[in-house]
Amino acid sequence: LFALCLPSNLTAQDFDFPEIEEVPNLESDFIEARMWMILEQYDQAVDLLEQLLDKDPNNAVFLYEMARSLDQTGETARALEYAERAHRYDPNNSWILQLLANLAAATDRDDLAEESYRKLLTLHPGRTNYGISRAYHLLLMDRRDEAIEALNQVEMTSGITPELSRKKISIFSADENWEAIDREYKQLTNAFPRNTEYKMEYAS
Repeated sequence: LFALCLPSNLTAQDFDFPEIEEVPNLESDFIEARMWMILEQYDQAVDLLEQLLDKDPNNAVFLYEMARSLDQTGETARALEYAERAHRYDPNNSWILQLLANLAAATDRDDLAEESYRKLLTLHPGRTNYGISRAYHLLLMDRRDEAIEALNQVEMTSGITPELSRKKISIFSADENWEAIDREYKQLTNAFPRNTEYKMEYAS
């Protein structure tokens, strides 16, 4: 046994330590905020996320979820501000970029939406859904030729598919571009010679 050699004049106060400051549990608060989002109680989620951002204002995840929650409450312009901040702190995050593109398009920030889609395609050239989303946005802006070109670029990655061909055919039909429609159906029937459905559509 070891004997402790302690000064004889020690008092109980000598063993008092400064009170440890409580560290905020951001993780549990964030889990609660996500729970409110899952329950579609977005106002409660916004309240919690605001508190989290007071403590960690540059957290891209908190900013992203705030943007999503505000979008669900109809505050699209404010949601876009948070999405832009999230993108600033995590510029290559695909989820943030997709949200940024959607919110920008919804608030008529067409240049920002186009920039976001282009960056998504640069980061993920093989992800055809980004190219299709970009084509749809271009179509909404009545930039029909660019929309067709965007779908053609997707086709270069995915190959000829009925989904892409029909999207292009619908655009050509609205423009009464019969030559382009004829070309698309020929391409489709050549790619899928056993599918009589496309031949019947072409014949009609």
